[in-house]
Amino acid sequence: MEEKEALVIDTSFISSFFKIKQLNLIFRAFNVKKIIIAKAVLRELEESIFYEEFFELLEKGNIIIKEVKGIKSSGDFGDGELESISLAKSMDSVLLMNDKIAEKLAKDRKVVVVNIHEFLLDCKKRNILSLEEIKQII
Repeated sequence: MEEKEALVIDTSFISSFFKIKQLNLIFRAFNVKKIIIAKAVLRELEESIFYEEFFELLEKGNIIIKEVKGIKSSGDFGDGELESISLAKSMDSVLLMNDKIAEKLAKDRKVVVVNIHEFLLDCKKRNILSLEEIKQII
């Protein structure tokens, strides 16, 4: 995967890696120092069981929150998904998300999306993770 200065990550993706205590894998695989999330993603994460740990990364500056304006709510998609797609598009950034329907919307808007399956396969190809490590993750 292409190295980026920063990445945009949706709630589903970041939550999955927080739950298994593997968030550093994202930083390592993309060789980034910062992860960017939309403000709506922050609101969704505030209700998570790992929010205190997440908040520590915010304080350290490893996670940056960006406000996205002009997004209209949709019955089909959550605010976090819509704002993440818009943010990735405006920054010309890769978007890490793990929702197939939202992924299709993002790709229709010409946003490069990487889901968890693709991410883990790429980590295997580049010898960042072994097959055994991937099995432990999934």
